[in-house]
Amino acid sequence: FRQVLAALKAVHDVGLIHRDVNPRNILVTREGVVKLIDFGLSGPVKDVDHRMGGTLAYMAPEAMRKNSRLGFGLDLFAAGVMSYQAVLSLQGFKKLYGVKRPKDWIRWVLSSEPFKPLKELGAPVSEGFSDLISRMLEKDPKVRYQKVAQVQKDLDRHLEEIGYPTTGL
Repeated sequence: FRQVLAALKAVHDVGLIHRDVNPRNILVTREGVVKLIDFGLSGPVKDVDHRMGGTLAYMAPEAMRKNSRLGFGLDLFAAGVMSYQAVLSLQGFKKLYGVKRPKDWIRWVLSSEPFKPLKELGAPVSEGFSDLISRMLEKDPKVRYQKVAQVQKDLDRHLEEIGYPTTGL
């Protein structure tokens, strides 16, 4: 999770949005180093030309709307979906949100219904981590994290609260 955040921070620090963060675009080397690949849809955050693109299951609501302002939160939403799926398992995620048609998924993502918090689903995570993922999955970009540094700061604070070492990770 930390390495994915670090990769996104590196991309965002040069002013780019990846726009297609999903499990197929995350590789892990034999040494355990995470690599973010496939920058074919990436573009400058200041780019006002909104073109729809990305892997539907990981797209933030604003990426599905015409004329929406896109920001770094787009990639954080996708990372949140990946984390949510990792905790629930892909099978558990599909059981909970298993829509068969892309139109149904788009309709649900564009609705105001939030993702169910991981803790509420009985996932084996702390309340703080559940809250962090919920904020990454916030459908309103004004409420969602917009900077990787915000996620990292909240993650570090939470890990310190539960006594998990935050240095050397």
